[in-house]
Amino acid sequence: MSEVNMDTLRRIIREEYAREQAAQPSETHVQHCVGCPDCYCSIIEELNKTSDYACANCGLPLGNKEFVSKIPKCPNCGHESVQEVRR
Repeated sequence: MSEVNMDTLRRIIREEYAREQAAQPSETHVQHCVGCPDCYCSIIEELNKTSDYACANCGLPLGNKEFVSKIPKCPNCGHESVQEVRR
């Protein structure tokens, strides 16, 4: 039986890990969040608590002033106007 040095062993493990990862379908963070009821609800709840602005049409919470300035239209309904959330 031959001895395997640590570098060779690490290389073999990395190659096998890469082969296994390539065989598995990957899921993006966004795909996970919209497919996971707990994550989706948590995101909407947090946005409801922290958003300063919402869509003027459908009421979707859109975030703070800086964030809203980077969103050209509501991702839910496509409306282009926002309204300030009153708390």
